[in-house]
Amino acid sequence: MEFVKKNYDSFRDLLSLKLAWKGLQLHIWTTIDSYVAKYFKHPLLQKIMQYTTLFLGTAPKQTPALFNIMSHVDFGLGVRYPRGGIHEIPKALINIGKKYGVTYMTGKEVEKIIISPHTKAGTQFFASAHGNGSAIKSSNKK
Repeated sequence: MEFVKKNYDSFRDLLSLKLAWKGLQLHIWTTIDSYVAKYFKHPLLQKIMQYTTLFLGTAPKQTPALFNIMSHVDFGLGVRYPRGGIHEIPKALINIGKKYGVTYMTGKEVEKIIISPHTKAGTQFFASAHGNGSAIKSSNKK
């Protein structure tokens, strides 16, 4: 399943006979229920292999077999997670932002988000209870 790891950045990337052939092998016209039943006869094993339908909020008899790709990723490619837990991702993003001069404001109510091609974009916050007034923080420098 090398196409799982490939980025498809434009519609042109999808125009490939090899990709079309691989796509047909994904059993897009059958359901997860019938696809899993071909390979697993025990009901408990079938439920394990159909667990991804829980994330989709649908029943295995209604879910296209294409979604078995989620099981392939879990069982075949492995699940990856950041050291220290998922909270390490926003912490790392904050550190990157600080490195480039980003100022973070928390606990503030946003009055409006300013988006304009002619001025600096930013965010305007409501005046604080301490009387500091509104502040506009630029997210880019023009």
